[in-house]
Amino acid sequence: MKEKALATARKLKEMGITLDDIIMMFEEIDKENFKNEEILIEILKKAGITSNYKGYECLIEAIKLNSINPKLLLVEEVYPTIGKKLGMKPNCVERNLRTIVHRICAKNPEFCEKIMGESFLKFQNKPTNKRFIFAITKYYQSKKKTIKLKTE
Repeated sequence: MKEKALATARKLKEMGITLDDIIMMFEEIDKENFKNEEILIEILKKAGITSNYKGYECLIEAIKLNSINPKLLLVEEVYPTIGKKLGMKPNCVERNLRTIVHRICAKNPEFCEKIMGESFLKFQNKPTNKRFIFAITKYYQSKKKTIKLKTE
């Protein structure tokens, strides 16, 4: 475990990302307009998920983090970061995300196919957390742009 943490820390350092940077990203996210949060909540409603799931807040935080820095998801640092913010262990964050991703895909495969395209079918309707988070983040960002264009 210690070796994995050191390897992750080295990767982050190579990418020029420090723990302070990650914390600052969370602070920047928290300062964003509430409209972005409303868009995110609306997307999750369309996906058929409510705040009753433990993974709900984890997914929201993962989408927010991925919106600001997609590289963070690639180095597996997203679980400890979210865990620290939400008071969970990284393995609980990963499990809660996996559960909610599989529930969304089981309850609303049409939504998943819409945001993931053909890759959803390639993964036999069970995408990995990373793939799902990347796809839903992209969908979220496109919705934000659409709404922003409408209001201008």
